[in-house]
Amino acid sequence: MAGGQEPHPLFGESTRPPMQLPRYIQEFGGRNKVRMLVATSFGSQSLRRSRGGGRGVVVVSAVVAVLAGAILAVQVRVNGALGAALGDALVASAISFAVGLLGAAAVVVGSRKARRGFRLLHHAIATRRVRWWELLGGLSGVLYIFSQGLTGASLGAALFTVGVVAGQTLSSLIVDRLGWGPAGPITMTPTRLIAAALGLAAGLQAVVGGLAFADNLLLLAFPFAAGLSLAWQQAVNSTVAVVSEEPLGITLINFALGAVLLAPAVLLLPSSRQALSGAWPSEVWIYSGGLFGVAFVVLATVIVARSGVLVFGLASIGGQLAVSVALDLLFPTGRPFQWTYLLAVVTAFSAAAIALPWRQRTRSST
Repeated sequence: MAGGQEPHPLFGESTRPPMQLPRYIQEFGGRNKVRMLVATSFGSQSLRRSRGGGRGVVVVSAVVAVLAGAILAVQVRVNGALGAALGDALVASAISFAVGLLGAAAVVVGSRKARRGFRLLHHAIATRRVRWWELLGGLSGVLYIFSQGLTGASLGAALFTVGVVAGQTLSSLIVDRLGWGPAGPITMTPTRLIAAALGLAAGLQAVVGGLAFADNLLLLAFPFAAGLSLAWQQAVNSTVAVVSEEPLGITLINFALGAVLLAPAVLLLPSSRQALSGAWPSEVWIYSGGLFGVAFVVLATVIVARSGVLVFGLASIGGQLAVSVALDLLFPTGRPFQWTYLLAVVTAFSAAAIALPWRQRTRSST
């Protein structure tokens, strides 16, 4: 720069190239982009036939991010039903992590590609291409559950959601700019700042009817911290997946870590032990939340490598809000429907559209 000044670490231009992406992330495009991207997430070989780029890849990434958000909305509803049936949200979360762990393990055991990915990951850890703390993305899910249990009664669902969305949006900007994900550093432009502000506005609109006086607004620090960790989780998961050349291994590690940390908490708390010993629901679907969680983590891991954390976060928030509204209309929970929900959906999708990198950055070919 002129005068020998160094670029600002957050707002200056970056020259550091993104990581070289593995073939399963690079090779999606052609006439059937959505199906190809989803299939390659699970190691399908039959659809790796064409290379896509430019606006086609941008649109596909956004569509799959919206799909991931929709999956997350379904998971929240399923886990909520399980928690209500058991009378204990912590037990429901532990069961969700356990089911997700079993589901991911079953796929990994049956997948030669996933087993090869574990070997690559072991070598990467031994050679320090992957640092040990990059395997701790599962802590984000535990922090989210802990924050919800600690502050939910005082803040209410509305303020808790605002705190998470605010933390995730701010963290996404910073994580992208610092290049902690495999997409490489992404300059913090005015356009991205506007998109982030709209994303926060969408979160506020979604809960405006539920905002009420909280016993202690300082408790917002906990959901805010949980939101901050979500962006970091998506970045490190995607980085590990690039090194191991598949997304299922790090997904399995995430769920294993969460299950291991939640199990002692469930066993130590008297209320949770009582819920465990009570009658369990007989419906099979009510235990499927963990499987939706696996699908969300896999899709997030793949898309973040292409789009960065902010774009994925905003598009998935839009998908989550849209499907949440649809579920509330189709399967009412007793809460009054508010038209601000629809405004929140439009705002979230607008934010994602503004943040999309319509002019693709050039990737290093080496």
